[in-house]
Amino acid sequence: MDSTSKEKTNFTFYEIRSENSVE
Repeated sequence: MDSTSKEKTNFTFYEIRSENSVE
């Protein structure tokens, strides 16, 4: 469960960074 939660957080962080990069 901890691993999944950490992976989900990383995914969200990556997505936000990706959007920022696009701008």
